[in-house]
Amino acid sequence: MRNDTQENLIDRYLLGDLPESEQAALEERYFADSETFERICESENRLVDQYVRGRLNSADRARFEAHYLASPVHRQRVATARSLIAAADEFAQSHSAPEIRPSFWQRLIEWRQLAPAWQLALVAGMLLLMAGGAWLLVERTRMRSELANLQTENAARQNREQDFARQIASGQSERDQLSAELEQLRREQTQARPIQSPAPQSVLKVFSFVLSPLGTVRGSAGQSLEVSPDADQVQLQLKVGPGDWQSFQASIRPVGGQPAWSQPQLKPRTGKVIVNVPAGKLPFNDYILTLSATNRAGETQEINQYSFRVIRE
Repeated sequence: MRNDTQENLIDRYLLGDLPESEQAALEERYFADSETFERICESENRLVDQYVRGRLNSADRARFEAHYLASPVHRQRVATARSLIAAADEFAQSHSAPEIRPSFWQRLIEWRQLAPAWQLALVAGMLLLMAGGAWLLVERTRMRSELANLQTENAARQNREQDFARQIASGQSERDQLSAELEQLRREQTQARPIQSPAPQSVLKVFSFVLSPLGTVRGSAGQSLEVSPDADQVQLQLKVGPGDWQSFQASIRPVGGQPAWSQPQLKPRTGKVIVNVPAGKLPFNDYILTLSATNRAGETQEINQYSFRVIRE
């Protein structure tokens, strides 16, 4: 039973009806075991003989033609076998009784009885069969070698991929370690850095003066304003009379000169208007400050003038 199972397995292999895994396993056996190789050769000869004699069923014949005859070497073997069988059948019909039909291999044993021309044909056929078998063995050996090379290359590729994966993992570990060390160093530097108190805000030096309009007793001759050289701002508080004013505008010019500074949109405060002037705009000189006002109707008019002298200490 075991031999029948193995023979069926070999037939399926030769007909291309065997899964790749079982095909590879069988090839490994016949390359390593001479007995298996001989069984495959015997089964191959039997299949060729059955195909040429038309003894294969339709399914096996279709597989034989689709798979086995796809190889030029196999087609040559079948053609040679067909010629040998035809020659043997012709010889048997002419030299044997009609009722006696010896087998193909028995006819080959009696090849010495053939004419010289047929002997040469049989020898040539045998040589072709042997050459085909040798060629098949060489081809299978080459394919087996290529398979081994592919397996070796695949194993090498897998090793390279594993090495690359290990390198990536090692590099990631090193980066994580460096990141942790850098963070630790930053924390140490932060802890070691002395606490700096905020820089004191600079104090704005403002000199404030109250001005009376020209025409009043105090403001008729002008006022003297003593301003320190390091002053930042001069604040002028202008006295104004009552009125329906919405906003004020102030303009300062040196006496006999062009306006040096102006400030629009000033809001009144309880009888006075405050004008803040950068100290740099008021060097030592005599000045006239003109105050204009805008009423609810949007009309603007000049309401007061103030005279003062800036003295730098």
